[in-house]
Amino acid sequence: MPSKSVALITTSLRPARIGANVAALVRPILEKTLAAADITLVPVDLRDFNLPLYNENVVPAMVPALAQFEHEHSRAWSAEISKHDGYIFVIPEYNGGGTTTSDMPPFSHCIFSPIP
Repeated sequence: MPSKSVALITTSLRPARIGANVAALVRPILEKTLAAADITLVPVDLRDFNLPLYNENVVPAMVPALAQFEHEHSRAWSAEISKHDGYIFVIPEYNGGGTTTSDMPPFSHCIFSPIP
């Protein structure tokens, strides 16, 4: 059976952010735990994809079903997310609360996927 893959997704896009540091801190802990189950942890930084919000013509909830994107950055993100069997999000906390991502286009691929 081939190894499964879990994406460790850093979601903060702000220039001054600590999300990448948090991901780097938890990565070795997660890798050790997941390796025992033959699961590979792959770091993915949302900032590397330069995804503007809401610039696709399809409704976010329909993206997995239609998989038709107008923009290359959306196709690149979709290809990356499709490689993984699960996702772990490093989500920033602003003003005492986390951000909501389930209705945002970059994360609509993950709605029907398991999150370890």
